[in-house]
Amino acid sequence: MAAQTEILMNISSFEQRVAVVKEGALAELHIARDQSPSLIGNIYQGKVLRIMPGMQAAFVDIGMEKAGFLHLSEVVPYDAFDLEEDHISSLNVYDYLHEGQVLGVQVIKDAYRNKGARLSAHLSLASRSLVLMPGYERIAVSLKLSDENERERLSSGLETLIKDMNLSDEMGFIIRTVAEGVETQAFEQDVRFLLKLYEQVKQKMAQKKKPGLIYENVSFIHKVIRDLLSDQVDKVQVDNQETYQDMSTFVEQFAPELQQKLHFYNSSTLLFERYGIEKAIMEAFSRTVSLPSGGYIAIDQTEAMSCIDVNTGSCIGKGKLDDSLLTTNLEAAQEIAKQLCLRQIGGIIVIDFIDMIDASQQARVLETLQHGLSQDRAPTTCSGFSDLGLVEVSRKRNGESLLEQCHEVCPTCGGSAWVKSLMTIEIEILRAIEHQVQLYPNIAGFMVVANQEVLDYVLEESQGLAELEAKLNLPIRSQINVHYGRETFDIVLL
Repeated sequence: MAAQTEILMNISSFEQRVAVVKEGALAELHIARDQSPSLIGNIYQGKVLRIMPGMQAAFVDIGMEKAGFLHLSEVVPYDAFDLEEDHISSLNVYDYLHEGQVLGVQVIKDAYRNKGARLSAHLSLASRSLVLMPGYERIAVSLKLSDENERERLSSGLETLIKDMNLSDEMGFIIRTVAEGVETQAFEQDVRFLLKLYEQVKQKMAQKKKPGLIYENVSFIHKVIRDLLSDQVDKVQVDNQETYQDMSTFVEQFAPELQQKLHFYNSSTLLFERYGIEKAIMEAFSRTVSLPSGGYIAIDQTEAMSCIDVNTGSCIGKGKLDDSLLTTNLEAAQEIAKQLCLRQIGGIIVIDFIDMIDASQQARVLETLQHGLSQDRAPTTCSGFSDLGLVEVSRKRNGESLLEQCHEVCPTCGGSAWVKSLMTIEIEILRAIEHQVQLYPNIAGFMVVANQEVLDYVLEESQGLAELEAKLNLPIRSQINVHYGRETFDIVLL
Protein backbone atom coordinates (compact mmCIF):
# COMPACT_ATOMS: atom_id res chain seq x y z
CA MET A 1 0.00 0.00 0.00
CA ALA A 2 1.38 3.42 -1.02
CA ALA A 3 2.32 5.88 1.68
CA GLN A 4 -0.33 8.50 2.49
CA THR A 5 0.87 11.83 1.11
CA GLU A 6 -0.70 15.22 1.76
CA ILE A 7 0.24 18.77 0.85
CA LEU A 8 -0.61 21.42 3.44
CA MET A 9 -0.50 25.08 2.44
CA ASN A 10 -0.38 27.87 5.00
CA ILE A 11 -0.89 31.22 3.27
CA SER A 12 -0.58 34.65 4.87
CA SER A 13 0.08 38.15 3.62
CA PHE A 14 3.73 37.97 4.67
CA GLU A 15 4.70 34.34 4.03
CA GLN A 16 3.63 31.28 2.07
CA ARG A 17 4.51 27.85 3.45
CA VAL A 18 3.96 24.47 1.84
CA ALA A 19 4.48 21.26 3.79
CA VAL A 20 4.63 17.82 2.18
CA VAL A 21 3.54 15.22 4.73
CA LYS A 22 4.18 11.51 4.18
CA GLU A 23 2.72 8.97 6.58
CA GLY A 24 2.08 11.74 9.10
CA ALA A 25 5.67 13.06 9.11
CA LEU A 26 6.96 16.29 7.61
CA ALA A 27 9.00 15.33 4.52
CA GLU A 28 9.45 18.66 2.70
CA LEU A 29 8.97 22.30 3.59
CA HIS A 30 8.93 25.12 1.04
CA ILE A 31 8.85 28.76 2.08
CA ALA A 32 8.32 31.90 0.00
CA ARG A 33 8.57 35.44 1.29
CA ASP A 34 7.91 38.57 -0.73
CA GLN A 35 11.23 40.03 0.42
CA SER A 36 13.29 37.24 -1.19
CA PRO A 37 11.41 35.56 -4.05
CA SER A 38 13.16 32.86 -6.05
CA LEU A 39 14.30 33.89 -9.54
CA ILE A 40 14.84 30.35 -10.84
CA GLY A 41 13.20 29.98 -14.26
CA ASN A 42 13.07 33.72 -14.95
CA ILE A 43 14.39 34.77 -18.38
CA TYR A 44 16.31 38.04 -18.82
CA GLN A 45 17.81 40.08 -21.60
CA GLY A 46 21.46 40.02 -20.57
CA LYS A 47 24.58 41.95 -21.51
CA VAL A 48 28.05 40.49 -21.04
CA LEU A 49 30.03 42.75 -18.73
CA ARG A 50 33.32 40.90 -18.32
CA ILE A 51 34.92 37.72 -19.63
CA MET A 52 36.96 35.56 -17.26
CA PRO A 53 39.01 33.26 -19.51
CA GLY A 54 40.62 31.45 -16.61
CA MET A 55 37.19 30.31 -15.42
CA GLN A 56 35.72 30.01 -18.93
CA ALA A 57 32.86 32.19 -17.79
CA ALA A 58 31.43 35.69 -17.88
CA PHE A 59 29.61 38.13 -15.66
CA VAL A 60 26.31 39.19 -17.22
CA ASP A 61 24.21 42.24 -16.41
CA ILE A 62 20.56 41.19 -16.13
CA GLY A 63 19.28 44.50 -14.78
CA MET A 64 19.70 43.57 -11.13
CA GLU A 65 22.03 44.75 -8.37
CA LYS A 66 24.36 41.76 -8.81
CA ALA A 67 25.57 40.52 -12.15
CA GLY A 68 24.84 36.89 -12.99
CA PHE A 69 27.44 34.19 -13.62
CA LEU A 70 27.42 32.42 -17.00
CA HIS A 71 29.74 29.44 -17.56
CA LEU A 72 30.81 28.33 -21.01
CA SER A 73 29.10 24.96 -20.53
CA GLU A 74 25.78 26.85 -20.40
CA VAL A 75 26.49 28.55 -23.73
CA VAL A 76 27.91 25.97 -26.14
CA PRO A 77 25.38 24.11 -28.32
CA TYR A 78 23.80 20.98 -26.89
CA ASP A 79 25.62 18.71 -29.34
CA ALA A 80 28.91 19.60 -27.62
CA PHE A 81 27.81 17.41 -24.72
CA ASP A 82 27.89 14.35 -27.00
CA LEU A 83 31.64 14.73 -27.35
CA GLU A 84 34.39 13.70 -24.93
CA GLU A 85 34.18 14.96 -21.34
CA ASP A 86 37.22 17.22 -21.69
CA HIS A 87 35.91 18.81 -24.91
CA ILE A 88 34.38 21.87 -23.26
CA SER A 89 37.52 22.51 -21.20
CA SER A 90 39.49 22.74 -24.46
CA LEU A 91 37.18 25.38 -25.97
CA ASN A 92 37.96 29.10 -26.03
CA VAL A 93 35.36 31.19 -24.23
CA TYR A 94 36.03 34.12 -26.58
CA ASP A 95 34.71 32.04 -29.49
CA TYR A 96 31.27 32.12 -27.86
CA LEU A 97 31.12 35.29 -25.75
CA HIS A 98 32.43 38.84 -25.95
CA GLU A 99 32.05 41.94 -23.80
CA GLY A 100 28.97 43.96 -24.69
CA GLN A 101 27.22 40.94 -26.22
CA VAL A 102 23.45 40.86 -25.75
CA LEU A 103 21.81 37.49 -25.23
CA GLY A 104 18.87 35.84 -23.53
CA VAL A 105 19.71 34.03 -20.30
CA GLN A 106 17.72 32.10 -17.71
CA VAL A 107 18.33 31.82 -13.97
CA ILE A 108 19.14 28.21 -13.04
CA LYS A 109 20.31 28.90 -9.50
CA ASP A 110 19.41 31.77 -7.17
CA ALA A 111 22.03 34.18 -5.85
CA TYR A 112 23.76 32.62 -2.86
CA ARG A 113 25.41 34.72 -0.17
CA ASN A 114 27.88 36.99 -2.04
CA LYS A 115 27.49 35.18 -5.36
CA GLY A 116 25.21 36.35 -8.14
CA ALA A 117 22.60 34.18 -9.81
CA ARG A 118 23.82 31.29 -11.95
CA LEU A 119 22.70 31.70 -15.56
CA SER A 120 22.23 29.60 -18.68
CA ALA A 121 21.86 30.60 -22.31
CA HIS A 122 20.00 27.32 -22.85
CA LEU A 123 16.44 28.47 -22.31
CA SER A 124 13.70 26.13 -21.15
CA LEU A 125 10.00 26.51 -20.45
CA ALA A 126 8.01 24.07 -18.36
CA SER A 127 4.40 22.99 -18.41
CA ARG A 128 2.91 20.36 -16.16
CA SER A 129 4.07 17.34 -18.19
CA LEU A 130 6.77 18.69 -20.49
CA VAL A 131 9.79 20.96 -20.64
CA LEU A 132 10.46 22.74 -23.93
CA MET A 133 14.17 23.11 -24.73
CA PRO A 134 14.79 25.00 -27.99
CA GLY A 135 17.90 23.72 -29.74
CA TYR A 136 17.93 20.39 -27.89
CA GLU A 137 16.78 18.44 -30.98
CA ARG A 138 15.67 15.33 -29.10
CA ILE A 139 13.15 13.86 -26.69
CA ALA A 140 14.32 12.84 -23.23
CA VAL A 141 12.52 11.35 -20.25
CA SER A 142 13.04 12.25 -16.60
CA LEU A 143 15.47 9.90 -14.88
CA LYS A 144 12.98 9.59 -12.03
CA LEU A 145 10.84 7.47 -14.35
CA SER A 146 12.55 4.10 -13.97
CA ASP A 147 10.04 1.84 -15.76
CA GLU A 148 11.57 1.23 -19.19
CA ASN A 149 8.25 0.30 -20.81
CA GLU A 150 6.65 3.52 -19.57
CA ARG A 151 9.65 5.55 -20.72
CA GLU A 152 9.40 4.04 -24.19
CA ARG A 153 5.61 4.56 -24.36
CA LEU A 154 5.86 8.23 -23.43
CA SER A 155 8.85 8.93 -25.66
CA SER A 156 7.42 7.27 -28.77
CA GLY A 157 4.00 8.85 -28.19
CA LEU A 158 5.45 12.37 -27.98
CA GLU A 159 7.67 11.72 -31.00
CA THR A 160 4.63 10.73 -33.07
CA LEU A 161 2.73 13.80 -31.90
CA ILE A 162 5.61 16.11 -32.84
CA LYS A 163 5.79 14.60 -36.33
CA ASP A 164 2.03 15.01 -36.78
CA MET A 165 2.32 18.66 -35.75
CA ASN A 166 5.22 19.25 -38.20
CA LEU A 167 7.37 20.86 -35.53
CA SER A 168 10.92 21.98 -36.17
CA ASP A 169 13.62 19.46 -35.29
CA GLU A 170 15.26 22.17 -33.21
CA MET A 171 12.51 21.96 -30.60
CA GLY A 172 13.47 19.44 -27.96
CA PHE A 173 11.37 18.21 -25.05
CA ILE A 174 11.88 16.55 -21.70
CA ILE A 175 9.02 14.45 -20.37
CA ARG A 176 8.58 15.18 -16.65
CA THR A 177 8.02 12.64 -13.90
CA VAL A 178 4.39 13.68 -13.40
CA ALA A 179 3.64 12.48 -16.95
CA GLU A 180 3.77 8.85 -15.79
CA GLY A 181 0.53 7.16 -16.79
CA VAL A 182 -0.67 10.12 -18.88
CA GLU A 183 -2.13 9.43 -22.32
CA THR A 184 0.30 10.90 -24.84
CA GLN A 185 -2.54 12.60 -26.73
CA ALA A 186 -2.79 14.92 -23.74
CA PHE A 187 0.69 16.24 -24.55
CA GLU A 188 -0.68 18.27 -27.45
CA GLN A 189 -2.15 20.93 -25.18
CA ASP A 190 1.17 21.27 -23.35
CA VAL A 191 3.15 21.43 -26.58
CA ARG A 192 0.95 24.19 -28.07
CA PHE A 193 1.05 26.14 -24.80
CA LEU A 194 4.86 25.97 -24.63
CA LEU A 195 5.38 26.92 -28.27
CA LYS A 196 3.10 29.95 -27.89
CA LEU A 197 4.94 30.96 -24.72
CA TYR A 198 8.32 30.64 -26.43
CA GLU A 199 7.17 32.86 -29.31
CA GLN A 200 6.14 35.51 -26.77
CA VAL A 201 9.57 35.30 -25.13
CA LYS A 202 11.35 35.74 -28.47
CA GLN A 203 9.21 38.75 -29.36
CA LYS A 204 9.95 40.45 -26.04
CA MET A 205 13.66 39.77 -26.41
CA ALA A 206 13.65 41.36 -29.87
CA GLN A 207 11.92 44.46 -28.51
CA LYS A 208 13.88 44.94 -25.27
CA LYS A 209 16.93 47.16 -25.61
CA LYS A 210 18.33 47.10 -22.07
CA PRO A 211 19.13 44.27 -19.63
CA GLY A 212 16.05 43.26 -17.69
CA LEU A 213 13.26 40.77 -17.12
CA ILE A 214 11.72 39.11 -20.17
CA TYR A 215 9.71 36.28 -18.66
CA GLU A 216 8.80 35.68 -15.03
CA ASN A 217 8.36 32.07 -13.98
CA VAL A 218 5.03 30.97 -12.55
CA SER A 219 4.18 32.05 -9.02
CA PHE A 220 5.36 30.08 -6.02
CA ILE A 221 1.93 28.52 -5.49
CA HIS A 222 1.47 27.59 -9.15
CA LYS A 223 4.94 26.07 -9.23
CA VAL A 224 4.16 23.98 -6.15
CA ILE A 225 0.99 22.66 -7.77
CA ARG A 226 2.76 22.05 -11.08
CA ASP A 227 5.73 20.24 -9.53
CA LEU A 228 4.26 18.50 -6.47
CA LEU A 229 0.65 17.67 -7.21
CA SER A 230 0.41 14.24 -8.83
CA ASP A 231 -1.50 10.97 -8.63
CA GLN A 232 0.74 10.02 -5.68
CA VAL A 233 -0.68 12.91 -3.62
CA ASP A 234 -3.87 12.00 -1.79
CA LYS A 235 -4.99 15.42 -0.64
CA VAL A 236 -4.12 19.12 -0.77
CA GLN A 237 -5.38 21.48 1.92
CA VAL A 238 -5.02 25.25 1.75
CA ASP A 239 -6.10 27.62 4.50
CA ASN A 240 -6.67 30.73 2.35
CA GLN A 241 -9.87 31.12 0.36
CA GLU A 242 -8.40 33.37 -2.34
CA THR A 243 -5.42 31.08 -2.90
CA TYR A 244 -7.72 28.06 -3.00
CA GLN A 245 -9.82 29.64 -5.74
CA ASP A 246 -6.70 30.57 -7.69
CA MET A 247 -5.37 27.02 -7.39
CA SER A 248 -8.68 25.54 -8.47
CA THR A 249 -8.66 27.63 -11.64
CA PHE A 250 -5.05 26.69 -12.36
CA VAL A 251 -5.61 22.96 -11.80
CA GLU A 252 -8.86 22.97 -13.79
CA GLN A 253 -6.92 24.32 -16.76
CA PHE A 254 -3.82 22.13 -16.60
CA ALA A 255 -4.77 18.98 -14.65
CA PRO A 256 -8.55 18.74 -14.24
CA GLU A 257 -8.33 15.09 -13.18
CA LEU A 258 -6.67 16.26 -9.94
CA GLN A 259 -9.30 18.84 -9.07
CA GLN A 260 -10.98 16.60 -6.46
CA LYS A 261 -7.77 16.49 -4.43
CA LEU A 262 -7.98 20.20 -3.57
CA HIS A 263 -9.70 21.20 -0.31
CA PHE A 264 -10.21 24.50 1.44
CA TYR A 265 -9.27 24.20 5.10
CA ASN A 266 -11.72 26.19 7.20
CA SER A 267 -11.29 25.67 10.92
CA SER A 268 -10.57 27.66 14.07
CA THR A 269 -7.55 25.41 14.67
CA LEU A 270 -4.55 26.54 12.62
CA LEU A 271 -3.70 24.08 9.83
CA PHE A 272 -0.03 23.61 10.74
CA GLU A 273 -0.88 23.31 14.42
CA ARG A 274 -3.47 20.57 13.82
CA TYR A 275 -0.99 18.44 11.89
CA GLY A 276 1.98 19.13 14.18
CA ILE A 277 3.91 20.94 11.46
CA GLU A 278 4.99 23.88 13.63
CA LYS A 279 6.68 21.52 16.08
CA ALA A 280 8.30 19.58 13.22
CA ILE A 281 9.66 22.83 11.76
CA MET A 282 11.27 23.75 15.06
CA GLU A 283 12.87 20.29 15.21
CA ALA A 284 14.19 20.81 11.67
CA PHE A 285 16.23 23.74 12.98
CA SER A 286 17.82 21.66 15.74
CA ARG A 287 21.46 20.66 15.39
CA THR A 288 20.79 17.12 16.58
CA VAL A 289 18.21 14.53 15.55
CA SER A 290 17.41 11.54 17.76
CA LEU A 291 17.30 8.00 16.39
CA PRO A 292 14.90 5.24 17.54
CA SER A 293 17.62 3.12 19.16
CA GLY A 294 18.89 5.99 21.32
CA GLY A 295 21.62 7.25 19.03
CA TYR A 296 21.59 10.61 17.28
CA ILE A 297 23.03 12.54 14.37
CA ALA A 298 24.56 16.02 14.61
CA ILE A 299 24.29 18.29 11.57
CA ASP A 300 26.64 21.24 11.09
CA GLN A 301 26.32 23.52 8.07
CA THR A 302 29.29 25.63 6.97
CA GLU A 303 29.81 27.86 3.94
CA ALA A 304 31.86 25.25 2.06
CA MET A 305 30.12 22.04 3.08
CA SER A 306 27.91 20.35 5.65
CA CYS A 307 29.15 17.72 8.09
CA ILE A 308 27.01 15.03 9.73
CA ASP A 309 28.29 13.00 12.66
CA VAL A 310 26.62 9.78 13.79
CA ASN A 311 26.78 8.97 17.51
CA THR A 312 25.58 6.04 19.62
CA GLY A 313 24.23 8.31 22.35
CA SER A 314 22.29 6.19 24.85
CA CYS A 315 22.10 3.19 22.51
CA ILE A 316 23.41 0.15 24.38
CA GLY A 317 21.75 -2.56 22.31
CA LYS A 318 20.65 -6.00 23.38
CA GLY A 319 23.26 -8.11 21.64
CA LYS A 320 26.76 -7.80 20.26
CA LEU A 321 28.42 -4.40 20.04
CA ASP A 322 28.81 -4.68 16.26
CA ASP A 323 25.08 -5.30 15.87
CA SER A 324 24.24 -2.24 17.98
CA LEU A 325 26.57 -0.03 15.93
CA LEU A 326 25.10 -1.37 12.70
CA THR A 327 21.57 -0.64 13.93
CA THR A 328 22.50 2.94 14.77
CA ASN A 329 24.21 3.46 11.40
CA LEU A 330 21.25 2.03 9.47
CA GLU A 331 18.82 4.29 11.34
CA ALA A 332 21.16 7.22 10.73
CA ALA A 333 21.37 6.50 6.99
CA GLN A 334 17.57 6.61 6.70
CA GLU A 335 17.28 9.76 8.78
CA ILE A 336 20.09 11.59 6.98
CA ALA A 337 18.39 11.13 3.61
CA LYS A 338 15.17 12.58 5.07
CA GLN A 339 16.92 15.50 6.76
CA LEU A 340 18.86 16.56 3.65
CA CYS A 341 15.57 16.86 1.77
CA LEU A 342 13.64 18.49 4.61
CA ARG A 343 16.39 20.99 5.45
CA GLN A 344 17.17 21.60 1.75
CA ILE A 345 20.88 21.12 2.41
CA GLY A 346 22.84 21.30 -0.84
CA GLY A 347 26.44 21.12 -1.98
CA ILE A 348 28.90 18.70 -0.45
CA ILE A 349 27.86 16.72 2.62
CA VAL A 350 30.38 14.59 4.51
CA ILE A 351 28.98 11.88 6.79
CA ASP A 352 30.98 10.31 9.59
CA PHE A 353 29.26 7.03 10.42
CA ILE A 354 30.29 5.01 13.46
CA ASP A 355 33.32 2.89 12.51
CA MET A 356 32.52 -0.52 11.08
CA ILE A 357 35.20 -3.09 10.28
CA ASP A 358 32.93 -5.52 8.43
CA ALA A 359 32.72 -4.57 4.73
CA SER A 360 29.30 -6.21 4.41
CA GLN A 361 27.93 -3.93 7.14
CA GLN A 362 29.34 -0.89 5.35
CA ALA A 363 27.63 -2.07 2.17
CA ARG A 364 24.27 -2.36 3.98
CA VAL A 365 24.56 1.15 5.40
CA LEU A 366 25.56 2.58 2.01
CA GLU A 367 22.68 0.80 0.29
CA THR A 368 20.23 2.17 2.86
CA LEU A 369 21.55 5.69 2.37
CA GLN A 370 21.41 5.46 -1.42
CA HIS A 371 17.85 4.13 -1.31
CA GLY A 372 16.80 7.06 0.87
CA LEU A 373 18.51 9.56 -1.43
CA SER A 374 16.77 8.05 -4.45
CA GLN A 375 13.45 9.35 -3.05
CA ASP A 376 14.78 12.91 -3.14
CA ARG A 377 13.53 15.13 -5.97
CA ALA A 378 16.88 16.98 -6.01
CA PRO A 379 19.72 15.23 -7.91
CA THR A 380 22.15 13.51 -5.55
CA THR A 381 25.30 11.42 -5.82
CA CYS A 382 26.82 9.25 -3.11
CA SER A 383 30.37 7.91 -2.80
CA GLY A 384 31.46 4.76 -1.02
CA PHE A 385 33.26 4.69 2.31
CA SER A 386 36.67 6.36 2.17
CA ASP A 387 39.80 5.01 3.87
CA LEU A 388 38.88 7.22 6.84
CA GLY A 389 35.38 5.77 7.04
CA LEU A 390 33.66 8.87 5.61
CA VAL A 391 30.88 8.99 3.02
CA GLU A 392 30.56 11.97 0.69
CA VAL A 393 27.19 13.02 -0.69
CA SER A 394 26.61 15.71 -3.29
CA ARG A 395 23.13 17.25 -3.50
CA LYS A 396 22.13 19.92 -6.00
CA ARG A 397 21.82 23.30 -4.34
CA ASN A 398 19.01 25.44 -5.74
CA GLY A 399 19.24 28.22 -3.19
CA GLU A 400 19.48 28.74 0.52
CA SER A 401 18.89 25.88 2.91
CA LEU A 402 15.94 25.99 5.29
CA LEU A 403 18.26 27.14 8.08
CA GLU A 404 19.65 29.98 5.96
CA GLN A 405 16.18 31.07 4.84
CA CYS A 406 14.92 31.50 8.39
CA HIS A 407 18.07 32.41 10.34
CA GLU A 408 20.94 34.85 10.16
CA VAL A 409 24.51 34.74 11.42
CA CYS A 410 24.70 35.16 15.20
CA PRO A 411 25.93 38.71 15.96
CA THR A 412 27.68 37.43 19.08
CA CYS A 413 29.61 34.42 17.79
CA GLY A 414 29.84 35.58 14.15
CA GLY A 415 28.74 32.20 12.89
CA SER A 416 31.33 30.09 14.70
CA ALA A 417 28.69 28.64 17.08
CA TRP A 418 31.07 29.40 19.94
CA VAL A 419 31.16 32.33 22.36
CA LYS A 420 33.84 33.29 24.82
CA SER A 421 33.43 32.07 28.37
CA LEU A 422 32.57 34.60 31.06
CA MET A 423 35.97 34.04 32.64
CA THR A 424 37.69 34.87 29.35
CA ILE A 425 35.65 38.06 29.00
CA GLU A 426 36.45 39.08 32.57
CA ILE A 427 40.16 38.62 31.93
CA GLU A 428 39.88 40.77 28.79
CA ILE A 429 38.16 43.49 30.82
CA LEU A 430 40.84 43.39 33.53
CA ARG A 431 43.62 43.45 30.94
CA ALA A 432 42.00 46.40 29.16
CA ILE A 433 41.81 48.38 32.44
CA GLU A 434 45.47 47.70 33.22
CA HIS A 435 46.40 48.85 29.74
CA GLN A 436 44.47 52.11 30.20
CA VAL A 437 46.27 52.77 33.48
CA GLN A 438 49.57 52.59 31.62
CA LEU A 439 48.33 55.02 28.99
CA TYR A 440 46.68 57.41 31.47
CA PRO A 441 48.51 57.21 34.81
CA ASN A 442 46.55 60.14 36.28
CA ILE A 443 43.12 58.75 35.53
CA ALA A 444 40.46 59.18 38.23
CA GLY A 445 38.72 55.83 37.67
CA PHE A 446 36.89 53.59 35.19
CA MET A 447 33.41 52.65 34.08
CA VAL A 448 32.87 49.12 32.71
CA VAL A 449 29.92 49.00 30.27
CA ALA A 450 28.67 45.48 29.45
CA ASN A 451 25.54 43.37 29.39
CA GLN A 452 23.77 42.03 32.50
CA GLU A 453 25.21 38.52 32.29
CA VAL A 454 28.82 39.69 32.12
CA LEU A 455 28.48 42.23 34.93
CA ASP A 456 26.72 39.70 37.18
CA TYR A 457 29.66 37.35 36.75
CA VAL A 458 32.34 40.02 37.16
CA LEU A 459 30.74 41.64 40.22
CA GLU A 460 29.18 38.67 42.03
CA GLU A 461 30.76 35.35 41.01
CA SER A 462 34.35 36.52 40.65
CA GLN A 463 36.63 38.66 42.78
CA GLY A 464 38.88 39.74 39.92
CA LEU A 465 37.46 43.24 39.48
CA ALA A 466 37.40 43.93 43.23
CA GLU A 467 40.99 42.76 43.57
CA LEU A 468 42.10 44.97 40.67
CA GLU A 469 40.24 47.95 42.16
CA ALA A 470 42.10 47.47 45.43
CA LYS A 471 45.42 47.00 43.66
CA LEU A 472 45.08 50.16 41.56
CA ASN A 473 43.40 52.13 44.36
CA LEU A 474 40.99 53.48 41.76
CA PRO A 475 37.19 53.28 41.66
CA ILE A 476 35.81 50.91 39.02
CA ARG A 477 32.12 51.39 38.39
CA SER A 478 29.76 49.44 36.15
CA GLN A 479 26.84 50.17 33.85
CA ILE A 480 24.48 47.77 32.08
CA ASN A 481 23.86 48.11 28.35
CA VAL A 482 21.00 45.83 27.32
CA HIS A 483 21.95 46.15 23.63
CA TYR A 484 25.40 44.62 24.12
CA GLY A 485 26.06 40.98 23.37
CA ARG A 486 28.12 38.80 25.67
CA GLU A 487 31.46 39.62 24.03
CA THR A 488 30.89 43.39 23.72
CA PHE A 489 32.10 45.74 26.43
CA ASP A 490 33.55 49.24 26.79
CA ILE A 491 35.98 50.77 29.28
CA VAL A 492 35.11 54.42 29.94
CA LEU A 493 37.59 56.78 31.63
CA LEU A 494 36.25 58.81 34.54
